Amino acid sequence: MTQSKTWRRLAAGLAMLSFGSVAFLFGHGCGSVSNDLQDAITRATTAACDRYQTCGAIGPGGSYETLAACQADWNNKFTMQWPASPCQGRIDQGMLSTCVERIDSTMCASILDVLNTFYVICSAANVCDVHDAGTD
Repeated sequence: MTQSKTWRRLAAGLAMLSFGSVAFLFGHGCGSVSNDLQDAITRATTAACDRYQTCGAIGPGGSYETLAACQADWNNKFTMQWPASPCQGRIDQGMLSTCVERIDSTMCASILDVLNTFYVICSAANVCDVHDAGTD
């Protein structure tokens, strides 16, 4: 192979890498913002009901009779907490992870801890990237 062909292939490879990188960034919301609100709601709902299960609050005498009842309730709560407007297309994945981690460590017997997790840590102001919502 001649040196000229090698340089052309290298240039073509670099161009494809650059194009792919730019496409990845634009296709993924420039980093930490996701377009899938329902996935965020599902992730938080799963974490909440896993926590209730760990705390022994699902089943006879618990907060929820069944896992399905817990999931329906928390899905509704997170849907109301993170409305489509302004949250759709603006889920901050870092803050969502913080929310889910906090759910996982919420104290079982503390209603104040549950309220703090839901209304403060997992608030729309934290999880939805609403700070630049009016600039699009």
